[in-house]
Amino acid sequence: MPFAKLVIIQPGHASRELKVESELVTIGRALDNVVALEDDSNVSRYHAEIETRGDTFWLIDLRSSNGTTANDQPVDLERQLEDGDLVCVGGSTMIEFHVSEIPWEAREDRDPKSLPEPAPMGASQAPSADVLGAASNAAARPGSVAPQLPAVTAPSTGLSPFYIVGAIVGGLILTGIVGTILFFSSSRGCKATIRIISPQSGTTVKGPIPIRVEAEETQCIDRLIYQLDGVKVASSEIAPYQATLDPADISGLTPGNHVLTVTIEDDKGNRTVQPDEVVLGFEIAQTKPSENNETAGPSPSGGSDRQNSNQLQSLSAADIKQMSERLMRELSSRREYILDRELLHQIRARTADYVNQGFYNRARPFRDVINDSFVNEQGLEKPLGYILAMSRSNFDLSGNRAAGNAEGEGLWRVPLTLAQNSGYIGRCGNATLSDQNQKCAAIVAAAYMKALEVDLFGGDPLYAVACFGMAPKDAAQWRDQLPADRRDLWNVIKSAEQRERVARFFAAGIVGENPQQFGLTADNPLSNLYPK
Repeated sequence: MPFAKLVIIQPGHASRELKVESELVTIGRALDNVVALEDDSNVSRYHAEIETRGDTFWLIDLRSSNGTTANDQPVDLERQLEDGDLVCVGGSTMIEFHVSEIPWEAREDRDPKSLPEPAPMGASQAPSADVLGAASNAAARPGSVAPQLPAVTAPSTGLSPFYIVGAIVGGLILTGIVGTILFFSSSRGCKATIRIISPQSGTTVKGPIPIRVEAEETQCIDRLIYQLDGVKVASSEIAPYQATLDPADISGLTPGNHVLTVTIEDDKGNRTVQPDEVVLGFEIAQTKPSENNETAGPSPSGGSDRQNSNQLQSLSAADIKQMSERLMRELSSRREYILDRELLHQIRARTADYVNQGFYNRARPFRDVINDSFVNEQGLEKPLGYILAMSRSNFDLSGNRAAGNAEGEGLWRVPLTLAQNSGYIGRCGNATLSDQNQKCAAIVAAAYMKALEVDLFGGDPLYAVACFGMAPKDAAQWRDQLPADRRDLWNVIKSAEQRERVARFFAAGIVGENPQQFGLTADNPLSNLYPK
């Protein structure tokens, strides 16, 4: 396997090297990129990627604002990289790509004695032996005139001092220009303002509580960072920027009063602490030894188990992408989709709603009705009925819904009016969508999904998921406005509500199929319930 490295040349910074040691190297202005170019305003937050595919390396442009080039050629979607290629992101930062058949450490540590010795400086100007011999013979003969020896030229010592001084002055001028541009750019700043409306000052915190804010001029907000006594305790990147403050997640928290503040991080990476402060009192309860998941039972509410938060944070963007791609192949091996960096970011953010122990045991009682309705009767993909149910209800019939789930009834939250107006509920007889056995709900959801996927989208399950909850007539009108090339899900699907459905579907699917990677050691993959 070849070894690759990048030489990053960013304006205003010293060049640096980065060895490619992961399957996915992300490039962009956001700080969570592998190559973070936070000071380059020409670069998008998630600008490009370099992906390892076997023995090859591929440069992928993520539909960035100012584009990506390789050897001065625009990269429309992706291209294979070769040794010595020069990549330019945003028209400003340059990245040299280098490949070696041996590790870079081995190249750097090679014995210098094995290299040929360089010729002495000035050797080319020294007089030859023939010339010296001729001069000696001539001097020995009486009356002869010795030939004139060529002058020995002193070796060159480098550039002229004038060039050196000019380069220094030019560098200082360029630095001043860049500094001025950055100063005026940053002086405009982000005009957003944030005020904490919940919890209020004086609140006593005994357990997890939600943080809610009022926000104005939010266009420039990249994320909000919540801090307790100046230490980060939570963050949110999605409006309305809600987060959860849980004392159990805060290391070293002591009983008493602490100050909650919020910081805005704008789309250029600048941070502004908001003046609003909330004073909270904390009562730290001691956890009894018997209070664990085995005795307390699973939490079906859709929130993440606190003990799994570190496990989730350890998953990289490459891990999320790999699991999402595997899910897509299970759903539709004949179709190709582009997983936009922003889509992957949204998927990862929503996995927290499905990382809670016991989802497999909640799904198992509905195995027969899901397999019969979705697979045997309607011929739909095996994972579809399970992932839809998990994404929309977390297999919870108690009425508790994860934030953002659509209103409706049953495991699939199908609106009753939609089921009635479309005629799907006619096959249920006296049964209802909320019956405990969920037979009626499965019949309705499967028939509805078949109409969306097969009749409207020609067998495309992901676009059918984006429309789940819409009347078939409305879904058909939306379909007619779509471009012919629908591979780029995130940029084709513009509606925030539809994007939410797709992101939640992926999040539920990768958690449901990879519980061990999310720390759910007591759960099995949903595929164990599929028909054999």
